[in-house]
Amino acid sequence: MRVKNITLFLICLFVPAYSYAVVPSLVEAVNRAEAGDVEAQYILGRMYGSGESGVLEDDELAVKWYGLAAEQGHLDAQCALGMMYEMGEGVQQDYAVAVKWYGMAAEQGYAYGQLYLAYMYIDGLGVNQDPKRVFGLSMKAAEQGLVGAEVLVGNLYENGDGVAKDFKKAAMWYRKAVEQGDVNAMYRLGALYQSGNGVAQDYAQSLSFYRAAAEQGLAEAQQSLGLLYAFGNGVDKDLTQAYAWVKVSVQQSSSPSAKALLQTYRSQMSDADFKMAEKKAEHYLELYLYSLSE
Repeated sequence: MRVKNITLFLICLFVPAYSYAVVPSLVEAVNRAEAGDVEAQYILGRMYGSGESGVLEDDELAVKWYGLAAEQGHLDAQCALGMMYEMGEGVQQDYAVAVKWYGMAAEQGYAYGQLYLAYMYIDGLGVNQDPKRVFGLSMKAAEQGLVGAEVLVGNLYENGDGVAKDFKKAAMWYRKAVEQGDVNAMYRLGALYQSGNGVAQDYAQSLSFYRAAAEQGLAEAQQSLGLLYAFGNGVDKDLTQAYAWVKVSVQQSSSPSAKALLQTYRSQMSDADFKMAEKKAEHYLELYLYSLSE
């Protein structure tokens, strides 16, 4: 359920709560920051934290400037500083301090702070695990339209974590996230359509959502798409397509079950079909894996 930390960190770095027209030069940023300009302090933290604008990356200096901005109430700086403490970058790892800074942003109603704090409660980092607290925080962030929170709320409703299981509400929140282009929500909504949980079972819809996520490189969706082709659910049965999509997923996940599926599909194909399946797999790898990583 946990979104990878670095993804959250980059969101916090590049979706500021405070707007600014132009990122200043290093000298200008330092001068303004030393004069107490909170936005300059945050920008300087960003510069050192990510090495942007040609600045040499320095996590300790990033922590320093994030800290000064955070103390002045800068919401993104509070989130970024919390992440530095959570990851142990530029400072000794301290989950309790990370919780403190996420909590300060969350208390001010900032959606990112609410989401990051929710993840700490999921993993029990610096706090005791608390599914109900997770749900409350993530719902507050989701209601502000934060896509990661929408996916998390969908997960919570789907699994009955911290809230009564409700597949219809799970589907509703996944759909909101899909409308913002979230690939994980596409996959989960596809799974609900496949199972008929919370929505009328519809293999064609499942295929559509799996394909959308698969074409954005999500291994789980690629394997699930392959299975629909293998069984002819929502589409004509096609083992060459099944093999191709599962092989693409194996390049990312190395799942034993996926490898077993490849062997099964191979055993059911003629040599000519296998050759065609390999060509399709190479084509999909180029389109939906290699090109996405460039």
